[in-house]
Amino acid sequence: MTLKKTLFSLFIALALLQSGTGIANSVAHSSSGTNSLVITMPDNDGPLVDYVRHTFAEISKRTGIPSHIKTLPKLRALVSANEGRFDGVGARIEGIENQFKNLRKVQVAIFREQHIVFAKHPSIVNNVKDLPSLIDHAGTNQYQVAYLLGSKKAEMELSPLAANLRITYQQPEKIFSLIAMNRLGAYVGGPAMSNRIILKEKFATSGIKEVAIASEFDLYPYLHKKHTRHIPSIEQALSSLVADGTLNRIRERLELGENE
Repeated sequence: MTLKKTLFSLFIALALLQSGTGIANSVAHSSSGTNSLVITMPDNDGPLVDYVRHTFAEISKRTGIPSHIKTLPKLRALVSANEGRFDGVGARIEGIENQFKNLRKVQVAIFREQHIVFAKHPSIVNNVKDLPSLIDHAGTNQYQVAYLLGSKKAEMELSPLAANLRITYQQPEKIFSLIAMNRLGAYVGGPAMSNRIILKEKFATSGIKEVAIASEFDLYPYLHKKHTRHIPSIEQALSSLVADGTLNRIRERLELGENE
């Protein structure tokens, strides 16, 4: 075989290999045919990830639409679903479709969420009663307030605070550690369920307290626009899960530390 033919054969083999890899990746992330919907969740949402996993397992039973949960960093979980690399997001605030144009909201809430203000310093604990008083107190006393990177709700809540007094981190454990060492003023944290469990299990003796409820709001699943046809079935299934108490039972089990 001549050198020219050998190089041509190698070129064809590499092209086929790359094509096969691309096809395999496409199938893994596709919900066409019998493949699962791949629903993203932030990898720092703790027990909320398990809650959404159990809830979507129930939705799959009631709709016949297979699904599974993929955890990613908080912002990437949202961006990847919007770009169509995955099929949707499991639990996000209302209105994100205004920024992430390819996502379509399931009109039935999957979870009732709270954002909680956590702090240790007595001045913050004694003077902060809600979100407006936190923003006023932090501005007056010039301490930083943390929230999780990729949390659009917390970003909006803290937007009245000066930029130099807002700081983001990837993991709640890091934030709690800094507050415990008196290197950070306060934390607006959600999901409340996840942060309460972390505080109880890992920082029980730190002196950090739950100071106030910053906000309370619903979270919704979103699907990429190519899967809009599935939304009515998922809405019907979620409504039935609310009506028969299944969602409350899933939440109660996780809050008690049960995850079966």
